[in-house]
Amino acid sequence: MRSAWQHRLVRALMLVLLLVVCGMAVGLVFAYPVSRIKLSEAAAIKLDQGALAGKADADQALVTVDDLDEGWAKGDDRLGTFGVLEGEFCGDRVALPVALSPVRTAVLRSPDSRATLISQAVRVDRWQNAREFVSSVDRAASGCDRFYLTGPKGRSLQRVLESTSAKPIDDYTSRVYLSEDGSGAVAWSVFAVGDVLVALEYIGPSRPPEGFLGQLESALLLRLAPEAFAPGGVVPESTTTTTSAPSGGGGPSTSVVEGGSADESGGGG
Repeated sequence: MRSAWQHRLVRALMLVLLLVVCGMAVGLVFAYPVSRIKLSEAAAIKLDQGALAGKADADQALVTVDDLDEGWAKGDDRLGTFGVLEGEFCGDRVALPVALSPVRTAVLRSPDSRATLISQAVRVDRWQNAREFVSSVDRAASGCDRFYLTGPKGRSLQRVLESTSAKPIDDYTSRVYLSEDGSGAVAWSVFAVGDVLVALEYIGPSRPPEGFLGQLESALLLRLAPEAFAPGGVVPESTTTTTSAPSGGGGPSTSVVEGGSADESGGGG
């Protein structure tokens, strides 16, 4: 009688031990990607945004032909209305803070004329509001996984994907849109440097080359915050050609559709 009871106790202890070991294994599997994410976030530079307020130059926050590979050229300024700033994300309009300058816009086209880059920048009233705008865009862009986008080539259903690019600074967000019919892709980013908001948007037949937006972001950050990014804090020389976006803003217009998706018309962001 005691022998049978002892056997049952041993089996119960073995079962408990097996569950504990399995639980630890599962925990390690899930903890690995989480730890990688934390390492990625830790790599982002935390700028002293208050110290940069009033110092970052919105005119220097636009991509120029010199920042790009050979063959890129000035594009159609009318496409600037499809920029990210002043747009809607998953049905939510993210209004700009009080602007102290017009929205500067530069449009550039790729060597084969199949891709367009829209670069935008604007100075706002407070650096705290610039940071909050970036956070609001990130929250709004997280509100759906599919939406209808009307861009330069018409209206199409898009999938919203997290960008695989590393965050260069804390006050930064980015996404990738892929057309469900395979007709094109949009990759964009928005970030704040002091009281200047900066937006980049690539519109093309497929995603931009690996590291394309990241290199441009680095070039802009070097100009806007040389103390944090340039050796010795020397401001690089550059020239900038700008245009002002039409009043009323561009950007997308969205409304929610099935399953957390959104119906969007307007620009690419």
